[in-house]
Amino acid sequence: MRLLVLFLIFIVPLSLSAKGVRAGTVITNMATMSFSIGDSQKYSMKSNTVKSTVLQLLSLSLIWQDSNPIEIYEGAKKKVLTCSVINNGNGNDIVLFKSKVEASLADSVSEIVIYEDTNENGKFDQGDLKTNQSSLEADMKKTLFLLTSLKEDLDLDVTKLKIDLSATSKRGGSGIRGTLHEGKGVDGVDAIDGVDGGVSREELFYKVVFQKPTFTKRVTYDKENRYFLVELFVNLNGNATLKNINLNDEIPEGLLYRKNSIKLNGHYQSDKKDRDSARYDDRRKSVFLSFNQIALSKNINISYILEKERLWEKKF
Repeated sequence: MRLLVLFLIFIVPLSLSAKGVRAGTVITNMATMSFSIGDSQKYSMKSNTVKSTVLQLLSLSLIWQDSNPIEIYEGAKKKVLTCSVINNGNGNDIVLFKSKVEASLADSVSEIVIYEDTNENGKFDQGDLKTNQSSLEADMKKTLFLLTSLKEDLDLDVTKLKIDLSATSKRGGSGIRGTLHEGKGVDGVDAIDGVDGGVSREELFYKVVFQKPTFTKRVTYDKENRYFLVELFVNLNGNATLKNINLNDEIPEGLLYRKNSIKLNGHYQSDKKDRDSARYDDRRKSVFLSFNQIALSKNINISYILEKERLWEKKF
């Protein structure tokens, strides 16, 4: 008699990346089969029971959180970039952090450190601790602060400072998808690197601001009108705004300042201390100018007139 065997096998699938299935979970699964012999009744059978332990999936995400550029400049101390790290895996992971400054500016950096948002308030403060690793449970997110300081007296002429930040699983983190790490997972289970190879990298940027102003003085004598024209020039060369500028020019002995002769970019200024930027101090015999800031698009041209002191007007 010819045997016709019809069968269907049902197997409970084991997914290493299934959300909610924690590493080390033991999954019991069994196959079933149904069949018939000829025109006889159907029969069913069960296979032996197989127990499988869920591997630990190693998967991380680094996310840069700053929405606006963070400025840095020569001599800057502990300028903060904010990131978050997420454990996308299915078990507790120890995450190692490493930062690297682009080679061309590496010598400009005096310090670069990473802090964990220990008090979980989303802001860098004294409650946060310096770290190079962190423990994250499955699906856990933590905030990190990367602090960078630059040296003094740098000759900067770039607009960006790039820093490569990496987060690597201490349980694996080969960088190659599917790499198996025997016994490295929680409770000694095997661990496997996910799509990202158990490593996440993020490029962070500071906006580098610099300014190399030139400050020059020129004095010319007008023979026809018999006076000296004094000119001061402030020229900007960079991408930073100058702030809190104060200029002082003393009148040489033997010369007299001509009243109300100060000009700022061609516009007369009063000698008194008022709303405009200039004033003359007769007691100190000096011309003063002050500015809250000089915008990037502007250069400053200051001028005033000096005359020779007449003996009959000289005060003894």
